[in-house]
Amino acid sequence: MPNRSEKKRILIVEDDAIISRNMFDFLVLNGYEVRLGNNGLMGLEIVQTFIPDLILCDIMMPEMDGYTFFKEYTKKYPFQNSLFIFVTAKNVNSDMRFGMNLGADDYIVKPFQLDHLAETIRVKFGKLDNLKSFLQGSSKKKDTINTFIPIREVNNCVTSIIGGSQLLIDSKKNNQDLDLQHVLFIINSCGLRLNKGINNLVLGNEFQKNTLVPFIETIDSKFIESIIKSIALSYNRISDLTLLVSTFEEDLNLDKYLLRKVLEELADNSFKFTTHGIKINWEIKVENGFLDFKVIYNTGNFTAKCFNEIAPFKQFFNEAKTNPGLGYGLYITKKIISYFNGSIEFGNIFELGKFSVLIPANFSLPRKV
Repeated sequence: MPNRSEKKRILIVEDDAIISRNMFDFLVLNGYEVRLGNNGLMGLEIVQTFIPDLILCDIMMPEMDGYTFFKEYTKKYPFQNSLFIFVTAKNVNSDMRFGMNLGADDYIVKPFQLDHLAETIRVKFGKLDNLKSFLQGSSKKKDTINTFIPIREVNNCVTSIIGGSQLLIDSKKNNQDLDLQHVLFIINSCGLRLNKGINNLVLGNEFQKNTLVPFIETIDSKFIESIIKSIALSYNRISDLTLLVSTFEEDLNLDKYLLRKVLEELADNSFKFTTHGIKINWEIKVENGFLDFKVIYNTGNFTAKCFNEIAPFKQFFNEAKTNPGLGYGLYITKKIISYFNGSIEFGNIFELGKFSVLIPANFSLPRKV
């Protein structure tokens, strides 16, 4: 039972009065601080004044269903990092996949034993507390960035990988029909997101410790084109991409890994934070001793003020309502460009935003950043 001085907070969003009351009484007896809401709208009202550590949410409810509540909650409160468990009578793979794809932490199917619910909650809180302790311990070390890391992004990726693989295992055992390609896509994309986040954190640490050793290679235009096109293809939006690459008038000698990171982050943001049909324009050239490129598209709520406020793990609201990531990509992009002794600027042209990057075409000695 949790210590009374450090009670975990749980919000139950459930329209069945008997089920919600049973869960409420049981969880209160187990030492949790609990609130009740009988639909998604009421749940959103409650979280304005009650920040839950965990949310237990039904799916089929009047006025606002569980899926809509989850989307609205994570959009309005992206940094609360509440654990989220769907509690539902549905036991259909497509519903489980949908909830998992949204980023829910678990799925409990009615009817269930209250002891099973208590164990699920205990395990979830245990894992979250271990992760928080690790991150808080790391933040006290001298060479680690002392800033909040959005735990939900890491948790979403891990949960989706575990949940997807479990679906594959269960479907094999139970001879169930499963959209194999869809589940594999979820696992793969979450693995890639997690890998990208870890690599960015490692790179940021190398910058902070000044231990980065660049490997300089000659880079051609095809290398740059292939990176940008691969990102567009990963979003199935190659038709939205306009890529103008002028013939390089001079050699380009940079660290390929670092340049790839800059291109990938800017390209990924351009597609992640826009919807299908929004055009993304790239203009790239090498002349007068510089790699000069511009990325132009409708950046929505992202303004010059946002650009100036970029910091580790600083996230910005995105109208496309996609996974926000760690909020580290643009920060590491600025770090790399500074390391190259280059510059990156952001400005608005009517309704469009424009990233303008200048990097010396021939990199020699590393600089402190």
